[in-house]
Amino acid sequence: MVHLNVTYGNIGRWYYVEQRKFDLFSGIFFAAFGSFAQAFMTDLLFLIAGYFVPGSYDGKGPGRFAIERLVRLGVPTLLYTLVLFPVLSSSWRRSTRV
Repeated sequence: MVHLNVTYGNIGRWYYVEQRKFDLFSGIFFAAFGSFAQAFMTDLLFLIAGYFVPGSYDGKGPGRFAIERLVRLGVPTLLYTLVLFPVLSSSWRRSTRV
C-alpha cells in the first residue's frame, strides 16, 4: 500500500509518476496515509523481523549467521545497485523530462 501511495499519490520520488492533479482532500489523504504508514508500519515490520534474530543467531552461531545474512541481503543489494537501479533510473529520468 505504501508503494501504491507513492506511485499514484505523487508524493515522494518513484520510478513511475502518475500524471494527474489531485484536489486538496486527496492530497491531504495521500500525505497522511503515507506519513503514517512509513512512520509506524515500517518500524513494526523491523520489530517483528528483529524478534526472530536471536533464535536464528543462537541456532547458527555468529559466523554462519553473518555469512547467510551477507548472502541473503548482500547479493540482492549488489544486483539492484549494479544492474536494476541504473536501468530504472535512466528510464525514470527520460520519462520525467518536460
